[in-house]
Amino acid sequence: CLRVLTDYLDLLHDWQERYKPATPEEPHDPRFEEALHMTETVEHLTDCVAFGTPQQKADAAARLLSGSYLLMLEERTDRLALAKCA
Repeated sequence: CLRVLTDYLDLLHDWQERYKPATPEEPHDPRFEEALHMTETVEHLTDCVAFGTPQQKADAAARLLSGSYLLMLEERTDRLALAKCA
């Protein structure tokens, strides 16, 4: 759980800097928008899994496992890592 969250969080932080528009008028890259949209949620889940009470950890795990959210994040980060190496 924690590895997938931290990998995705690292990716989001990278995208927030790398794809930041140079001017307010410049169109937003979808990766920049994803980073803006997801960073706070993923940071919260990471904190819960890493430092939360047993109940917070259980709640975060349930949220991540519902709807295969964790698997989707893992596949996404793995796919992007492979594309970066190619």
